[in-house]
Amino acid sequence: MRPFSAVGRSIGLPRCFNMLALAASLGLSVRGQGNPRCWKWHFTYDFCCNASFSEGNPECWDKHRYTYRHCCLTTDQPLPPSTPANPRASKQWRIVCGIDLGGWMVHELEFHGDKSCTDPLRKWMRLLDSGHRQGFQPAHAFDQWVEPTDEYFWYSDTAARPGDAWLGLQYVRPKEVLCIKLWHNNIPQVPITLQRWEDDTGQWLDVQHWPAARGGEWAQLLVEAPKEAQATQPEDGTSSEL
Repeated sequence: MRPFSAVGRSIGLPRCFNMLALAASLGLSVRGQGNPRCWKWHFTYDFCCNASFSEGNPECWDKHRYTYRHCCLTTDQPLPPSTPANPRASKQWRIVCGIDLGGWMVHELEFHGDKSCTDPLRKWMRLLDSGHRQGFQPAHAFDQWVEPTDEYFWYSDTAARPGDAWLGLQYVRPKEVLCIKLWHNNIPQVPITLQRWEDDTGQWLDVQHWPAARGGEWAQLLVEAPKEAQATQPEDGTSSEL
């Protein structure tokens, strides 16, 4: 095999670089290219800079920070700051049961990005829970299937104290939850608190409290105008990827 210097002279290094730049500008898959600051979880160079799209996979872009130009056509350029920042957005959200009980049975949980509860936030997420009984994993609460006789639901471990049972989601990018739809089977009702994770303080913050979420039916819980959230101590829990 000839040394690299000989190969470089045979094709001409400037010409080689020009070919790589042209391939990137056309959206062609060139192994090793792309901005590593963009890639996390399912968001990879091959997935986002797919040549079958004129400007990459639209599932990957937010029109400001993560764009085709920033992620696919550069290799080491710093990303623009995440502005304008939404102080009420977070990557992690959960609902907490406010009473002690033998177990919390949640058939379905939906976080929505609008106040009419028509925009479910389901893409690119991981499941978070306080712990569950064997066979009753949190994925059952996000399977988009609800029936009164449904045998597949999330069943928490025993909650000896208020707040011991909780269920939520972690997103790859910050989201704001404006509405919740919940079907649980603890009749007649349980108090619910919505919380978001605050990275700066390392704490769960109370966003809204509902004193009575009825069981055995859909409960639609609207998040009211934001108020200063009260910090709570972080709690350990298990997580799994959906």
